[in-house]
Amino acid sequence: MRRIGLPLLLATALAVGQQQPNSTAHAPEARLSHSDSLAVAARTSETGQTRRNYEREAADNEARTAFATEVLAGLTLLLALGTVAVAGYTFRLWRATQRMAVDAKDASEKTLAHQELTAKRELRAYISILSVKATPSPTQRIIPPRPYAAYYRVEYHNSGQTPAYSVEIVAELKVSPFPPTGPLPLKEFGPDAYRSRTIVGGRSTLGFTASGFSPASQDVGDEIMARTKEVYLVGLITYIDIFGDSHSTRFQLVRHENEPRMLNDAYGNEAD
Repeated sequence: MRRIGLPLLLATALAVGQQQPNSTAHAPEARLSHSDSLAVAARTSETGQTRRNYEREAADNEARTAFATEVLAGLTLLLALGTVAVAGYTFRLWRATQRMAVDAKDASEKTLAHQELTAKRELRAYISILSVKATPSPTQRIIPPRPYAAYYRVEYHNSGQTPAYSVEIVAELKVSPFPPTGPLPLKEFGPDAYRSRTIVGGRSTLGFTASGFSPASQDVGDEIMARTKEVYLVGLITYIDIFGDSHSTRFQLVRHENEPRMLNDAYGNEAD
């Protein structure tokens, strides 16, 4: 009995001795858990503060981003408006340039046309009657008494610098009422009318003799002497200038009462 009890006692004592250190060892574990809890709490607090700081920074960044976006949108709008203004100004400038070009072209064309017209006016031929004087007939040495002295030497002149081409002349002496009331008709030329076709050089003078005239009756001669009728020289000159333009000179002259010559009548003298 004693043999069994002693070993049992020793085993029991050994078991108790082993349990005490274990219980003692667990005490620091409890204290570490409290420290760990404090550390965890501290870390949790720091994490929350960091999160709040991050959130505030994120909100600030978002606000700054929104502001920058609004500013950028405003600048973009201003840039667009500036682009539109520049485009409008460029368009107006282009239109003005086009108008200036058109105006310059029109002015150039007008200047050229004016210069051409001026050149034509300065160079073209101009034919006019220079003088009409009574002259003896081919068989007479002196001029017969008026009104029976009816041969007249007609001189016409080209005052232009260039020749007149295809010059056609028709002229005739006529007896008509005096003073005249208007131009005498040109369509009623008789068989004795003077007709010619020639060329007249620049600054040149040519002439012809109008056919002789004798009154058909003493009554006509008396009317001429009484100045109720008079002797007229009526005619037309047509010609073409160096530029190919056609011109005409119409003339109507009346016998001078006291001199052997004719003067331009108030009617029937036209030229272009």
